[in-house]
Amino acid sequence: MKIAEVRKAVEQIASSSLADRGFLSKSGFGEYTLDTSTGEKLGILLDVLRYDNSYNINFHIYVSYPVVQELFGHLNPKFPYSITLIAGSYSFDSSVVGTEPFENEVQNGLQNSINKIKTIDTFSKLYSNLAKPDYKDWVTGDKVVQFRIKLAKVVSEKDVSGFKALQAEIHEVCKKQYSQQYREQLMETLNSVVIT
Repeated sequence: MKIAEVRKAVEQIASSSLADRGFLSKSGFGEYTLDTSTGEKLGILLDVLRYDNSYNINFHIYVSYPVVQELFGHLNPKFPYSITLIAGSYSFDSSVVGTEPFENEVQNGLQNSINKIKTIDTFSKLYSNLAKPDYKDWVTGDKVVQFRIKLAKVVSEKDVSGFKALQAEIHEVCKKQYSQQYREQLMETLNSVVIT
């Protein structure tokens, strides 16, 4: 089976299922989108990849928060989302495409994506998630995203002492060996914020 046929089968299942949940339009990356009443933009993308004898569907979720995009959108103008996550994936042999188990797995992946996106569909929900004491409960381990969310919060509240504390924390993180991969992005993020 050709990958185009598999993508079409996934698309047929996804489009009606997501439309029932309000994800009506498709956007630039091929994701289904929903604009919330509070200004957030939610997206779900099903990415189908082919391997030697199998296929894989990755369920990506995207959320754009106006307060974050206003501050940091210029750092990546071609990507209009504040956070992106893989909500799950499903591997299968091409022989199952079109069968009930295949359709059930796609539907389960979509439902998991919807459930996950609902935990962060507003800025306040994501901020609350990242404020949990145990980092293993956080929805993202991406340090750049974490600091952009935290900085957006203190800037929107004009919290100078909170900003100074985050500034010191970012500088401390950047001194760590493990931060090398995102040090430049963290400093670019920090340097793009002014609070008075």
